[in-house]
Amino acid sequence: MTGPKYLHFQVTERCNLNCPGCYLPARDGAAWTSVNTIEESVFKPLASEGVRYVTLTGGEPLLHPDCVAICESACRYFSDVQVVCNGTLLDISTYEALREVGVREIKVSLDGLIPDVHNLLRGRAGTFEKVVENLKSIVGLPLIRRGEINLGCICTVHPENVKILESTAEFVRTIGLDSMLFQPFHPYGSLYPPGGKVSGVHPHAQNDFLAVLDEQVEALRVLRNRYPGFLDNTLAMLDKFKAFYVNPMGPEQVCGADRFAFIDSELNVRGCLFCRSLGSLKHKSMTEFRENKVWKSFDNFRLRCRRCLMGCQFVDKGKDLTELGFSLLSVEKPVEAREVFDAALGMEYSTEAAHGAGLARFRKGELNSAQSLFEEALLHKSRNLFLLGDLGSVLLQQGQWDRLADIARRILTISPEHTLGYRFRGLIARHEGHPDEAVRLLRRAMETDQSNDKWVFFEYGLACLEARQLVTAEKYIRVAIEKDPGFSWYHYRLAMALRGLGRKSEAVDACKEAIRLDSSQKVFQKFLSELNGTLA
Repeated sequence: MTGPKYLHFQVTERCNLNCPGCYLPARDGAAWTSVNTIEESVFKPLASEGVRYVTLTGGEPLLHPDCVAICESACRYFSDVQVVCNGTLLDISTYEALREVGVREIKVSLDGLIPDVHNLLRGRAGTFEKVVENLKSIVGLPLIRRGEINLGCICTVHPENVKILESTAEFVRTIGLDSMLFQPFHPYGSLYPPGGKVSGVHPHAQNDFLAVLDEQVEALRVLRNRYPGFLDNTLAMLDKFKAFYVNPMGPEQVCGADRFAFIDSELNVRGCLFCRSLGSLKHKSMTEFRENKVWKSFDNFRLRCRRCLMGCQFVDKGKDLTELGFSLLSVEKPVEAREVFDAALGMEYSTEAAHGAGLARFRKGELNSAQSLFEEALLHKSRNLFLLGDLGSVLLQQGQWDRLADIARRILTISPEHTLGYRFRGLIARHEGHPDEAVRLLRRAMETDQSNDKWVFFEYGLACLEARQLVTAEKYIRVAIEKDPGFSWYHYRLAMALRGLGRKSEAVDACKEAIRLDSSQKVFQKFLSELNGTLA
């Protein structure tokens, strides 16, 4: 059995609101689970078992006094950490603390743009005003403090807000948030083990409600096409909305809960959001859980269940393809990667798949196509440093220096110590004939580089060569050669530095190595002739 890729972890079941439709039992008097216990019993073992993504939720997770430390621990073990909260405690200082430890995404509950509606559905007056105040404060931060976090909202559909779904999404987009998700209200606390009677027809499934729901879902489809990447609902999930309310056994779909590990703050494991505890991680690992009779009994139930529409079954079916595409890129198979990324985009648009499709084209030299894909993705993820960096690399190859300068400015505005910002500015200085400035900027790029990239060393060495700082040039070009001895141009530039230092015999050897690696370069042959002439 394939293990889960996603962890849904309840940091606490305590909450500062009183939502009438909450499916979780409150544990107001429960002790806080320690960071160390969570790390050792949940994060560390699940990461080793293949979990890659985590959603930290509650209750209200920000109530936990060590919530930031828990997030920091999660970020050490998982590639993508999301926090889902009600927004009342998400002030600027908390947001910045979450950004600093590496949280990638924050989702805030917002059940409409009308204060009374939201407050009714959240069970406390003043909630809407506080949430919107916090969100606007965060959006208003300078880019350097806003960072790359994807900040969005989740709205639970209810008769009180069904008429304003589209306008709520537009409100969220207009105030500057990155994403929006709609999910239906589930009128039950538990589906498994089967016990009490669960009515086959949803209590909200009245004709007036369903008619408005049809109109609003269609409007959301239009909005989704107008702003790709903004609405988190897949088209498949939108297709199932009405069926969820009217079909006695729910919409036709295959449950996706097997891709998740659902664990609460007391380390109890559930099969899904609407499943009672199946046991505790205090006694078994997640792998052991999924091999025992209790889990297999739930799994048999899950395969027949059609009663929820939380989205597990739709979680980025294109995401698996996108991950495969990046795996293919990592082993230098851009043609195959391109086909996979294009297939992912054919299923559902995502900025990740568009980014990958652009990278695959970039690797094949299709610069215009790569540029278009990067630019489209940046319309939806304007603060994504990886996208900005890859677009900058395309612009560099195309010699679009003015646009490259703008990319460098944007990168350094978001992250003032980012290597690529200094690298691009240094290369622009070289192009404009300012060798000393190029040396300063490219040295800064080298000092801030965390990847130990060969190009950073080579470009700094090349800038030193042009600035006649020959000893330094030799040193760093040799570093680049150590990292990639098979690249001919490194040896050619080393030969130039050695000639400048008066070590012409060594320069000849370096130039011969460049020719051995690539005999088609006439400039290498010409330089060798010059060297041999001076030696004669």
